[in-house]
Amino acid sequence: MIDLKKWQTISLKKESNSKIQFWVNWGQIKGGNGWFLWSLFGSDETVDLDASVVLLDKNKDVIETVSFQNLRTAGVSHSWDDTTGDSSQDDNDNEIITVETKDLDKEVESLVFFINSYKHQDFKDIPYAHIRMKSNDNVIAKYNIWNNPEFAGSIAMILWKFDRNGWEWNFTALWKPTQDWSINSCINTIKETI
Repeated sequence: MIDLKKWQTISLKKESNSKIQFWVNWGQIKGGNGWFLWSLFGSDETVDLDASVVLLDKNKDVIETVSFQNLRTAGVSHSWDDTTGDSSQDDNDNEIITVETKDLDKEVESLVFFINSYKHQDFKDIPYAHIRMKSNDNVIAKYNIWNNPEFAGSIAMILWKFDRNGWEWNFTALWKPTQDWSINSCINTIKETI
């Protein structure tokens, strides 16, 4: 596994025709509906994070976005929409996006992965939230969001960018927390950032 720093780029030569997966795991907020109700009923607040990827052409124009609103396009698939989060800490991922690089449209020059909080819940409150990037079932990058002060006050995060480089792909860690409240708003920030 690679410990990527912000804006660090690596070349994924061996992954030029492979399966790349983006995994997201998170939990429910304990006592999220207020301490009094939680003490009476054990009520936790559900958390709805949305994993998405936007596919861009060489001019940074959007070709397609894969998210809970659109689960599939050529070379990319989304597992499902988890609207609750885990009730206990585990390592089972809540949402997964899979990219088969060999099946991508030839016009796709970049893929940018991001998450946003559908209910606008602050990342600092979401327990054991973490993300992983895998290539051919090997973890190539991992990032913990939970209790990271850099993300306090944020409700979205632009994570990783893949850029086509001939027959290879360059992988860049972006780690940009934002206040974007929707998928379209995140995409606008992505286009301004990359």
